[in-house]
Amino acid sequence: MAEARPRMALGTVQWGMPYGIGNATGPPSDTELARMLRVAIDLGIDTLDTARAYGDAESRLGTTLQALGSGDAFRVVTKVAPGIFHAERDDDLPPARQRLQASVAASADALAPARIDTLLFHRSDHRTAAGGGLWDVMRSLRERGVVSRIGISALSPADALDALEDVSVDVMQVPASLLDQRLARAGFFEAARARGVEVHVRSVYLQGLAFLEPHRLPPHLAACRPVIEEVRAFAARAGYEVADVWLDHARTLPADHLVIGTESVAQLTRNAERFQRPCLDGIAAFAAELPLLGDEVLDPARWPG
Repeated sequence: MAEARPRMALGTVQWGMPYGIGNATGPPSDTELARMLRVAIDLGIDTLDTARAYGDAESRLGTTLQALGSGDAFRVVTKVAPGIFHAERDDDLPPARQRLQASVAASADALAPARIDTLLFHRSDHRTAAGGGLWDVMRSLRERGVVSRIGISALSPADALDALEDVSVDVMQVPASLLDQRLARAGFFEAARARGVEVHVRSVYLQGLAFLEPHRLPPHLAACRPVIEEVRAFAARAGYEVADVWLDHARTLPADHLVIGTESVAQLTRNAERFQRPCLDGIAAFAAELPLLGDEVLDPARWPG
């Protein structure tokens, strides 16, 4: 039997704030957002990824689902506000617990009528902060049925690999792409599957870097140029669009969902079509030959500005 490919999940960061190198349009209108959600339901897409930190994405999502009468149409994954804990203050745990609870309550209120299915720490170091005191709150939320699953959004391979050792982690969101193969080459995906951890892959297009012409790369990403050019040459030889090559690589990963941001119905429909066809022959072998770039290029949090 063929191994199941990861399914498409809708990323919502673009719905609440400007996001990505190549996004010149800004958040979609209310009308376009409603159309996207209706089309997603028709396509059988059942998972949405959002966060407290994504501007007004949560509230727009809740308002639109309410208007559509589709509050139970999606499994919603959201993330705790990243600023809940201040590690430099020894006495911060009690107020941090309160901020965590307040973040969850605010998300639940904004997303209603949708329910939070999966709750992630936006900062993965919060799982171990204060001796695990904040993670205890997350586990309590799961035990009380406030949410169904808990986990982390990992920033680095070290974060993701360390979290695999915690049996209470249900779900992890991790970055991976043709350029960022750190976790794939470390054996993370196979280890997560063996442990029963659900994996959602983000940054499949590395925040739009995949779509930039090589000569338009900003100076701090100049190290990407040879690899970007190689990917474009591979796409041309295969007769594929560049975006298809990036997505097909991600679809070869042993993950559960790929979080794909969408700004329009046309983009959503096009992305959904890509998920229905076979992956490009030779994409895994091609990816394995690409050089591994440094963290300063692969981690958008380190990009200037």
